[in-house]
Amino acid sequence: MNKKETNGLIEAIVEVFDKQNSLPGILALTRFSSYYYFVFQQAKDPNNIRQTLAVLTNLQKPVIKDAQNEKNDQPYQLDCQRITTFALTENSEKNIVLSLTHRDFSGQKQYFISSDKIFQMAKLIEKILIRGIAVPKSTFEEPYSLEFYHYCHIKSFISIPSNIQLHNPTFSSLEDFWNNVMKFYKDVLNVLFENDSIPLDPNFPLGIAALSLYMKKHKQMMEFISSYPKYEIMTKESFDSFFDADGKINNLKEFKNTLYIAGASKDILPRVIPFALGVFPSESTSEERIKIDQKLQDDFIKLKNQVQLCSKKQELRNRKLRESFRVIIQDAERTDRACKAFKSRDKPGLSILISLLRCYSIYNPNVSYLQGMNDLFVPLILAFIPNWNDDGDPIDDNGNIYDPSDKEYLIFWSFEAMVKNLNHDKLLSALTERSMQISHEVIKIMGKIEPVIEIWLSHNNLTELLWMYSDFVYLYKRTFSNIWSIWLQMNCSPDPHNWLVYFVSAILLVMFPNIAVMSDLSITMMMDAYPKNLATIDPSEIGKISYWLYENCKLDELNNNEVENDPVLEEFKFEYCEFG
Repeated sequence: MNKKETNGLIEAIVEVFDKQNSLPGILALTRFSSYYYFVFQQAKDPNNIRQTLAVLTNLQKPVIKDAQNEKNDQPYQLDCQRITTFALTENSEKNIVLSLTHRDFSGQKQYFISSDKIFQMAKLIEKILIRGIAVPKSTFEEPYSLEFYHYCHIKSFISIPSNIQLHNPTFSSLEDFWNNVMKFYKDVLNVLFENDSIPLDPNFPLGIAALSLYMKKHKQMMEFISSYPKYEIMTKESFDSFFDADGKINNLKEFKNTLYIAGASKDILPRVIPFALGVFPSESTSEERIKIDQKLQDDFIKLKNQVQLCSKKQELRNRKLRESFRVIIQDAERTDRACKAFKSRDKPGLSILISLLRCYSIYNPNVSYLQGMNDLFVPLILAFIPNWNDDGDPIDDNGNIYDPSDKEYLIFWSFEAMVKNLNHDKLLSALTERSMQISHEVIKIMGKIEPVIEIWLSHNNLTELLWMYSDFVYLYKRTFSNIWSIWLQMNCSPDPHNWLVYFVSAILLVMFPNIAVMSDLSITMMMDAYPKNLATIDPSEIGKISYWLYENCKLDELNNNEVENDPVLEEFKFEYCEFG
């Protein structure tokens, strides 16, 4: 093997001062064969750097002296695959301090770098990043550090275009310098992603890079949350205070903000829900609502009568209707059997649920019935009929059994209003297409917040968010015990039609620090990790993050001229049903 093949290739150098051994010298990133090393060479004459470089250029092999050796004039090398810490700090003299730790020796190597050598330091880090040796890493303890890829070699990355450079000619602060490092690495990753050249090795620390790049936005998000106004839960007294003498809401913004942030006490949900979901117009007076309420009752009675008139012959003739009614019975009998309201098939709870589901399947044939819709009705039934005895009978505040049938119409129209408010009829009628659309919009938000998160999700084949689909259908009813804190958020938000997208995006951002460091990102592992992450999430915090996303990533602005292919739904009114 000739000399040209065995000599080390110097990638970059930075003039340093070895603190432990009180030695001035050069720290060089070198390449021997297919691997990278840091080599420190003492400068015999600090004023003659060329002489020191000549020594490094003539190195014949990578293993010279190790870093544990006592002070001498021989170079020592550190294998980049075995670097465990590469962190920068700033001392009182405005010098940069580079701290290195290595798997093969104890303790820490420290090098002082004069701030006027920042250009050299920038070039050193530039080479480390574009060679795939390490990625930027920012933690609370080490905000300016690198995470080394322990399987790095000369073919880790493709060649990066020469116009992408880490340019930092002068030093103002370490924070400014590191912001430039982060910006530079984003450009590098974009090139790699566009050329499908990010290493497929799951050990490549792309997740750490994405998480580090996201932390600045995370800080902004947390500052927004901490400054969010405080609200007290809505009670009977505070609810009444929102209405003027005519029964009209006097401050709709505060009314919605209170419900969005603090929610409502359980005992006033039957009064709150019709306003929060829009069954009663927010500008209506008490007198107007009497007429509205009567029409709602009349319309529901008509609908219920039509369901009851539906004959067996008609069921047999209409395959979709027949199948819907069959599945409704099956699903209803499996509904929350541990709940007193639904534990017995011959009690009012199941009868009401089945009746409501059948009514909706007739009312909206585009949706008819989707398996699992029974779960969406349950919180409404329990909100309007909250108390049940051990036998499964509804009881009043005095413990007396009563007939709850007069509650059905408001339960039904509240469900219908919520489905429309949240654009949920599109999902229920075209589950796969709409779920994919939601995922697509969530990924666009991720790309706006931090493009590298989008790259990470795409690189790991996670952009479809398949592990979240069931929550798209159930609107998180099976996930959060206090579902009304979520549903009031969604319905009282500034954009209910799209709020599920913001809510899912907020959950993904909260989960990201945990999933970014997972070694196995298979769908099986994601399905396992997802509920565990959700169990630690505060719905109130998700609501605030959702609002921050709405303020910073409005979907209509992100979509621009992009047109989604929404499912085409037939306009339908139950009055036009023909039975006979």
